[in-house]
Amino acid sequence: MVGALATAGIARMWPHEPLLMEVAHPVVRIDPDYQNVCWLSSHQLLIVTTSNSDVKSENWRGEAEIFDTTLRTRNRLTSLTNLMLRTTADPMDAVGNFVASPDGKWLLWEAYCGHGAAPPSIRVAHVDGTHYRVWDYDESNERFFLDSDHLVQMRGWAPWVVISDLQDSRKVQKYQTLTEAQEVLTRSSMQHPFWIEVDRPDEFSEGYAAIQTYRAQDRIQPFPEGREEKEAPKPFRTQRLRLPPGAEIEETIVSTQQQSILYDFQIVRQNPLLSWLHRFLPRMNAKSTLHAGLWVSRADRSGMREIGVVPLQSAHDVLESNFHDVCWLPGGKQVSFVYNGMLYIVSAEPEK
Repeated sequence: MVGALATAGIARMWPHEPLLMEVAHPVVRIDPDYQNVCWLSSHQLLIVTTSNSDVKSENWRGEAEIFDTTLRTRNRLTSLTNLMLRTTADPMDAVGNFVASPDGKWLLWEAYCGHGAAPPSIRVAHVDGTHYRVWDYDESNERFFLDSDHLVQMRGWAPWVVISDLQDSRKVQKYQTLTEAQEVLTRSSMQHPFWIEVDRPDEFSEGYAAIQTYRAQDRIQPFPEGREEKEAPKPFRTQRLRLPPGAEIEETIVSTQQQSILYDFQIVRQNPLLSWLHRFLPRMNAKSTLHAGLWVSRADRSGMREIGVVPLQSAHDVLESNFHDVCWLPGGKQVSFVYNGMLYIVSAEPEK
């Protein structure tokens, strides 16, 4: 009895890992199988719902709405919904991958014919359903809003950069040579002066990831000649990041401002309290436990901190534990994710 009371007392005083569900705030219920979400601002969430379960046999049906997290109101976007219904008319079409412009005025999304059997068409419109633009069978391997009114489309393996003025469809600039493409990215890099990638540990760097920083113009690479492989871009800075003990990277997401990195980990570790007690009470089980967890750091790897973890019952839970739709909110200080049918928001500022 004395031993049990002592163990309980130690357990209460022992430092615990933060539980993600205790530090995150629930916002709205979301079904990731039928709903896509996109933040238009720090408090306005676009929700696009597919209402028919089998778009293979019938035209896509659904609706777009805005959920205001401050007022707790939902407003149906009738004009945008009608636009999507009218332009997603093939029974094989499906929509997804919604992205908002920096000011939340423009919305970009992809429409897949045959569920990915062909390159997607890119659609852009104001959130109110006006100023609709479409690029059929877009072959760019990367696209982003240069600013609130210009869209950049790039294809790195056959260098070209296209900058489209979304206000005027006649104003399109296309740069096809490597030199032109790199020059325009250099000149237009006020919003995107550099970009960051996180390489997972390999067998030679176990326990460490590499944070690699590239110049904006290095997104475009030479076209391979003959059978030669194209030369990979070279980062101007590479930094080693020590991962938490027992952690494996599931996903990393860099904030839009390129200032912070969010890490989705799966972590296998022993409970430090049980391990300590096992030394004195050998019969006490000190087996390893599995967690899913979110961490954050600055882009230069400093300020690494744990946001919170979700304990998993067994390895069978791994697939079910993945966070859906993990993304940064505008401003780069909070992230949202969907877990067990609920969308949550949590602070994601690195340690000071």
